[in-house]
Amino acid sequence: MATYQYLEFNEGDDFTYKLTLTDSDSVPIDITGYTFYMTVKKKISNSDADALFKITVSATQSPTLGIINIPIDRTDTLNKTAGIYPYDIKYKDGSSEIKTLIYGDFKLIQGVTDLVS
Repeated sequence: MATYQYLEFNEGDDFTYKLTLTDSDSVPIDITGYTFYMTVKKKISNSDADALFKITVSATQSPTLGIINIPIDRTDTLNKTAGIYPYDIKYKDGSSEIKTLIYGDFKLIQGVTDLVS
Protein backbone atom coordinates (compact mmCIF):
# COMPACT_ATOMS: atom_id res chain seq x y z
CA MET A 1 0.00 0.00 0.00
CA ALA A 2 1.30 3.45 -0.93
CA THR A 3 2.16 5.97 1.77
CA TYR A 4 1.07 9.62 1.73
CA GLN A 5 3.91 12.13 2.16
CA TYR A 6 3.86 15.92 1.95
CA LEU A 7 7.05 17.39 0.44
CA GLU A 8 8.32 20.97 0.36
CA PHE A 9 11.08 22.17 -1.97
CA ASN A 10 12.53 25.56 -2.74
CA GLU A 11 12.54 26.56 -6.39
CA GLY A 12 16.00 26.28 -7.93
CA ASP A 13 17.55 24.13 -5.17
CA ASP A 14 19.37 20.82 -5.59
CA PHE A 15 18.13 18.01 -3.37
CA THR A 16 18.51 14.25 -3.13
CA TYR A 17 15.43 12.42 -1.89
CA LYS A 18 16.69 9.27 -0.15
CA LEU A 19 14.43 6.26 0.34
CA THR A 20 15.15 2.99 2.10
CA LEU A 21 12.85 0.10 1.30
CA THR A 22 12.33 -2.50 4.02
CA ASP A 23 9.95 -5.38 4.57
CA SER A 24 7.50 -5.68 7.48
CA ASP A 25 10.35 -6.88 9.74
CA SER A 26 12.48 -3.80 8.85
CA VAL A 27 14.85 -5.94 6.78
CA PRO A 28 16.17 -4.07 3.70
CA ILE A 29 14.65 -5.17 0.39
CA ASP A 30 17.18 -5.93 -2.35
CA ILE A 31 16.17 -3.48 -5.10
CA THR A 32 18.73 -4.66 -7.64
CA GLY A 33 17.15 -4.28 -11.08
CA TYR A 34 14.44 -1.89 -9.87
CA THR A 35 13.64 1.38 -11.65
CA PHE A 36 12.04 4.28 -9.77
CA TYR A 37 9.88 7.04 -11.26
CA MET A 38 9.00 10.35 -9.59
CA THR A 39 6.43 12.48 -11.39
CA VAL A 40 5.17 15.90 -10.32
CA LYS A 41 2.22 17.30 -12.28
CA LYS A 42 0.37 20.60 -12.36
CA LYS A 43 -2.90 18.65 -12.27
CA ILE A 44 -3.36 14.96 -11.62
CA SER A 45 -5.28 14.69 -14.91
CA ASN A 46 -2.31 15.93 -16.99
CA SER A 47 -0.40 13.38 -19.02
CA ASP A 48 3.13 12.42 -18.03
CA ALA A 49 4.32 14.33 -21.10
CA ASP A 50 2.90 17.52 -19.54
CA ALA A 51 4.38 16.91 -16.08
CA LEU A 52 6.02 19.75 -14.17
CA PHE A 53 9.00 17.37 -14.05
CA LYS A 54 9.77 13.64 -14.12
CA ILE A 55 12.75 11.74 -12.80
CA THR A 56 13.69 8.16 -13.63
CA VAL A 57 16.47 6.46 -11.71
CA SER A 58 17.76 2.91 -11.50
CA ALA A 59 18.84 1.41 -8.20
CA THR A 60 22.61 1.73 -8.56
CA GLN A 61 23.81 2.83 -5.11
CA SER A 62 23.44 0.34 -2.23
CA PRO A 63 20.64 -1.70 -3.87
CA THR A 64 21.17 -4.67 -1.56
CA LEU A 65 20.52 -2.34 1.39
CA GLY A 66 17.25 -1.12 -0.17
CA ILE A 67 18.58 2.41 -0.63
CA ILE A 68 17.60 4.59 -3.59
CA ASN A 69 18.53 8.22 -4.09
CA ILE A 70 16.28 10.34 -6.31
CA PRO A 71 18.17 13.47 -7.37
CA ILE A 72 16.04 16.57 -7.83
CA ASP A 73 18.18 18.99 -9.80
CA ARG A 74 17.72 22.76 -9.56
CA THR A 75 16.74 22.80 -13.25
CA ASP A 76 13.73 20.59 -12.43
CA THR A 77 12.12 23.40 -10.41
CA LEU A 78 13.86 26.54 -11.68
CA ASN A 79 11.43 29.17 -13.02
CA LYS A 80 8.40 27.04 -12.17
CA THR A 81 5.36 28.64 -10.55
CA ALA A 82 5.12 28.24 -6.79
CA GLY A 83 2.21 26.11 -5.67
CA ILE A 84 1.09 22.73 -4.44
CA TYR A 85 1.20 19.92 -7.00
CA PRO A 86 0.32 16.21 -6.92
CA TYR A 87 3.20 13.75 -7.17
CA ASP A 88 3.96 10.09 -6.81
CA ILE A 89 6.91 7.74 -6.74
CA LYS A 90 6.48 4.37 -8.41
CA TYR A 91 8.85 1.50 -9.01
CA LYS A 92 9.15 -1.36 -11.44
CA ASP A 93 10.86 -4.40 -9.99
CA GLY A 94 12.98 -7.02 -11.75
CA SER A 95 9.88 -9.00 -12.79
CA SER A 96 8.29 -5.82 -14.32
CA GLU A 97 5.70 -5.50 -11.55
CA ILE A 98 4.80 -1.82 -11.01
CA LYS A 99 3.74 -0.39 -7.66
CA THR A 100 3.14 3.07 -6.20
CA LEU A 101 5.41 3.59 -3.23
CA ILE A 102 4.62 7.19 -2.19
CA TYR A 103 2.07 9.81 -3.27
CA GLY A 104 1.10 13.20 -1.99
CA ASP A 105 1.40 16.94 -2.33
CA PHE A 106 4.58 18.62 -3.53
CA LYS A 107 4.80 22.22 -2.36
CA LEU A 108 7.11 24.34 -4.49
CA ILE A 109 8.24 27.47 -2.62
CA GLN A 110 9.22 30.46 -4.75
CA GLY A 111 12.91 31.29 -4.48
CA VAL A 112 14.16 34.69 -3.35
CA THR A 113 17.77 34.59 -4.55
CA ASP A 114 18.48 34.35 -8.27
CA LEU A 115 20.42 31.29 -9.37
CA VAL A 116 23.85 31.33 -7.73
CA SER A 117 26.70 30.73 -10.16
